[in-house]
Amino acid sequence: MEEKKKVKSITAGEVTEKEKKTSVKVKDTDDYVYDERYEFRRKLRNIAIFLFGIIIVIGLLSLVKGGSGSDLSAGIKRINGASVYIENYNGSELVTNGSGFVYKKSKSNAYILTSYRVISGSDFIRVTFSNDTKADAKYVGGDQYSDIAVLSVPTAKAKKVAKIGSAKKMSLGSTVFTIGSPAGENYRGTVTRGILSGKDRFVKTSTESDSRTIKLLQTDARVDYGNDGGPLCNSKGAVIGMISSNVVKDDINGTSFAISIEDIMRKVKSFEKGNTTQKPYIGITMVNLSDTSSLDYYGLSKKINTKLSKGVVVESVVSGSAASGKLMVGDIITKINDNSVDNMAYLRYELSNQSVGDKVTLTVERNGKIRNITIKLGSKSNN
Repeated sequence: MEEKKKVKSITAGEVTEKEKKTSVKVKDTDDYVYDERYEFRRKLRNIAIFLFGIIIVIGLLSLVKGGSGSDLSAGIKRINGASVYIENYNGSELVTNGSGFVYKKSKSNAYILTSYRVISGSDFIRVTFSNDTKADAKYVGGDQYSDIAVLSVPTAKAKKVAKIGSAKKMSLGSTVFTIGSPAGENYRGTVTRGILSGKDRFVKTSTESDSRTIKLLQTDARVDYGNDGGPLCNSKGAVIGMISSNVVKDDINGTSFAISIEDIMRKVKSFEKGNTTQKPYIGITMVNLSDTSSLDYYGLSKKINTKLSKGVVVESVVSGSAASGKLMVGDIITKINDNSVDNMAYLRYELSNQSVGDKVTLTVERNGKIRNITIKLGSKSNN
C-alpha cells in the first residue's frame, strides 16, 4: 500500500509567516498544509547557494594570489630541473651564452634543445644544470635557418626531463612563462611571465646564400639575448616553444618570439642522427595573388581569370626541376597537403616542414578548374 504523505492541517488563525513559507495553501479555504518535501527542497536549495558562494570566494582568492592567472610555482618547479645554462667557448674565450632544456634521455645520453645561434662556431660547449652540476656537451645536429640545435651530455648528468606540451592547444591570452639566463650565469633560472600574444607569425630568415620562412609564437614575457634556446612554458610547466629572439630583426618593444614545440619536434629526430636540414625545392618563382601590381608587372593579370582572393601564382618554372612538366605559368596554388596557402610565406613554411624526396600534393586552380598535382620535392643543388 502506498504510504500517505505526512501533512499537518493548520487553521488560518494558527498559521505563522514562517509556516506559510513551508506549507501549501488549500484551494478555496483559509487552511494550510505543512509539506515535509517542500521543507527538504528548501533546505537543499540553501545548501547549494552556500556551496556556490564558497566556490566564488575560492576563485577570487586564486585570482588575487596568482595575478592574471593561476599560481605558477608548481609549473616552475616542473621545468626548473630540466633547464640549463649554456656557454659557447672558442678556445679559452667565452664567445656567447644562452639557455636550453633537456627534452629526452636514453641509456647513454641526455639530449638538450637550444638555439643554433647559442652554439654556432664553438670549439666546445659547457652546460650548467639548476643543481650546479656542469657538463661538457657535444653538438649533435641542427639548422641555422630554423635556429634549432641539439646537444648531448652523459645521461647521469641530467636529473630531469622537460614535459613537452602543445602550442596548438594554447589560446591567445593564456598565461605563459620563460625560464633562462637573460644576463649570464649569475642570472640563470630567471623566470618571467606573460601571455601568449600571437600565433602564426611568419618570419623570413636568411643568410648570404639562402632564406626560409618560419612560423613563430609571440609573447609579452620579457626575455633578453641570454634567454635564446630556453623554454616557453604553459602555466603547468609544459614546454610549448623555444625562445628565439635572433630570428626577428625588428625591435618591437615588449614583444618576444618562440618557435612552437610542434615545429621543433618534427625536426629533432633528424638532428639526433647528426643531420642538418636540406632545403626542399619545387623549382618555381611566384607572386602573391593579392599583389596586383606584381601580377601586372610580370604580365600575369591577363593569364589568370579567378574569383579567388588568396593563393600563390606561378610566375615561372625552372627547367629540369620538380615542378617542370607539372606546374604551368599562371597556376594558382591554394593548398599543399590540404594546408591552406594564403600567400608565399605560407607555402615556404609548409615546404620547410618537408624533406627532400618527400611527395607533396598541391591544390591548383588552372583556367578556372581545380586540380591536385603530386610533386616529388628535389633540392636546389640537383637543379
